[in-house]
Amino acid sequence: MLKISVNFGRASATVWRSVQPWILAARLKTLPAALCPVVFAAVVAVCEGISEWSLLLVISLCAVFIQVICNYANDLYDFIKGADTAARIGPQRAVQSGLISPSAMRNALKILVVVVVLLGCVLVKEGGWPILVIGISSLIAAFAYTSGPFPLAYLGLGELFVLIFFGPVPVYGTLLLLTGRVIPSALIIGLGISALASALIVVNNVRDREQDQNASKKTVAVRIGEPWCRYEYGLWLGVAAFSPIVAVYYGAPIGILASSFFMFVCGVGAIKSLLCAKDAASFGAVLVKTVRILICYTIVASLGWFISAALL
Repeated sequence: MLKISVNFGRASATVWRSVQPWILAARLKTLPAALCPVVFAAVVAVCEGISEWSLLLVISLCAVFIQVICNYANDLYDFIKGADTAARIGPQRAVQSGLISPSAMRNALKILVVVVVLLGCVLVKEGGWPILVIGISSLIAAFAYTSGPFPLAYLGLGELFVLIFFGPVPVYGTLLLLTGRVIPSALIIGLGISALASALIVVNNVRDREQDQNASKKTVAVRIGEPWCRYEYGLWLGVAAFSPIVAVYYGAPIGILASSFFMFVCGVGAIKSLLCAKDAASFGAVLVKTVRILICYTIVASLGWFISAALL
């Protein structure tokens, strides 16, 4: 019995060692950026009279897998292009550190693309050509972020990519699939959510500015330099703070303004944290704080919309 237990423990340890690099490369802390707009749109759909609950799981899986594809491609192509080296001060990268070979990462990307396409077929069957366009463009953008002839991150377009594909696009697609209609004011809140996701990109770019400059990765942080690249973070938090105000003007429930108040209260501290960040630990703390703000902003916005809609 003891021998079986020991063998099982060794087998479990072996499996964990083989799986751990893939979890590292998936960058689990970034997954809320993919799920938050879907969650918010689902809450809005409940208020509108949701008609296709069964699709929500498929939508969520597609969002997560496309995010993982983007992260895996980023891990692979930043290594190939020389942006990830042993000198980086950020989190360990799987391909650069030798934990995953480039060929294994390419194979994993192929498998994930097949999975997303199969899941996407279910959504396209329900939503038609608009969902097909969203799916194809999202997959292309996930790879184009760091690969291809015009990699977005290397041209300083990373924040713009995130602003589009981590807010308005998933909110639009989710609402269309769940309710059959689109609500413009909800798309504006989606913009606020994606602005916070863009703020995450800013933190990474500020942290990696010198290394990116050496690798000819012309992020916004490289283009505008210190200290202005840190103030860009405040710009995106400001977009998140004012989006609910604009959304109310276009018909969103008044309760959505709670998310504006939340941003005004929490945003200042986050901006100060980035302005003072100097090493890997402090930048990591800012990233964690920004992810928490993103999640809480989505929760507050969702509750504000739901409670106001219920009362009205």
